[in-house]
Amino acid sequence: MGAGANRFRGFTGSDSLRLLLCVASAWAGSFALLSLGMPKLLQTTTTQAISLSLTRQAKQLQGQPASRGQQRPLRIWAAVQPPPESLPAAGQEADALRSSLKDEGLAGPLRRDPPSQRSWLGGYWLAVQRSTAAEPLLWVYASPGTALPWLWPAIRIGSLLLGGSSGMALFLQWQLQRPIQQLLRQLPAMPSGELELVPEGGMGAMRELSIRINRVLEQLNQQYESRRRFLQGLAHDLGSPLTRLSMRVERLEDQPSEATAWSEALPQLRVEIDRLISLTHLLQEAAGEQTEPFRPRLSALDELCERVAASYPQQPIDLAVPRLLVRLDQALIERALQNLIDNAIRYGAPPIRLAAEQQRHYVVLLVEDSGRGLSSANLLGMPRIAPADDRQQRNRSGVGLTIVERCCQLHGGRLALNSSELGGLQAELHLPQS
Repeated sequence: MGAGANRFRGFTGSDSLRLLLCVASAWAGSFALLSLGMPKLLQTTTTQAISLSLTRQAKQLQGQPASRGQQRPLRIWAAVQPPPESLPAAGQEADALRSSLKDEGLAGPLRRDPPSQRSWLGGYWLAVQRSTAAEPLLWVYASPGTALPWLWPAIRIGSLLLGGSSGMALFLQWQLQRPIQQLLRQLPAMPSGELELVPEGGMGAMRELSIRINRVLEQLNQQYESRRRFLQGLAHDLGSPLTRLSMRVERLEDQPSEATAWSEALPQLRVEIDRLISLTHLLQEAAGEQTEPFRPRLSALDELCERVAASYPQQPIDLAVPRLLVRLDQALIERALQNLIDNAIRYGAPPIRLAAEQQRHYVVLLVEDSGRGLSSANLLGMPRIAPADDRQQRNRSGVGLTIVERCCQLHGGRLALNSSELGGLQAELHLPQS
């Protein structure tokens, strides 16, 4: 949890760039939409405003007095000739404009100026006869922008507001809604087997959430794999003693009256029953290990190993453990070492050595024996149900190793099985020192 909190950076630079891209795109779209849409929505108002602007300019050029309410200064847009690209005005808007101008006594030619850099929406040119016939015609110009001074500021402000809100909605859809939908698609409603990891994307908080979900999924997958291997080992460890018991009972049934057969079979039956009892104890330990809380604390590794070695008075254990302070759960580590030593006593051969060494940030606990060892360099990388001719490997791959492996995982370490210099098996518990 601490590592995740340190890596969480909230709103990153890439998130800021995506937000800027979303807002800029939404603003451009909003500006284009409002620039084209508002004049259409306000077509009547726009036509009246253009008519009023042309009328005022024409009357000022003709020397006529301005009407009451039109005393404010007037800017005249006039030219001797309209631009060559202008065309005779036509259409419903042009007809309404001509009708309004005729009511004001202005019946000069009317030309339509197409959209240009001067006016994105285009404008109108009206021919005006000056006060004397000797003076040439002048053309006055009006467009939605010049006739309605408030139009472009309104469009700009509206596009900023609409673009900002739309850009934020687009950003949230991109960075939150889409990753959440991907998470929901990846996480099955009824999980079975191993779970696939989810995509790690989105903005800072969403990305951190997906990382933590993947950690949980990885732990669930590890638990699923451990459970699968545990059941495989359990099936093998139960199957072998039960098969031998069944064969010996059948032999006794064939010779029910021979005392010699009974005297030979009873010790063997007792050995198989003891193995089943030992397996039952291991199963109880495994069940308890799943429910007991994990309580790591700073411990002296040499004292812990001495206590483990002292619990085997009938089998001396060679100790080579330096003085090291390691944070670990003493009960779990003692149980793991005892399982490994029991394994070495049962399937290996003396001498048995318990050692420890420091490797960078890890402390490695080693349990070695002098038995036959393994033909494989790493048992954990192989199938739990091994080939039938590798009896030593099959014997060593039961419930006990599952408990040891789970103990290492709880400590953030790992279990490795290698060949020992003594000739047998070397079990290594790699535990982080901090």
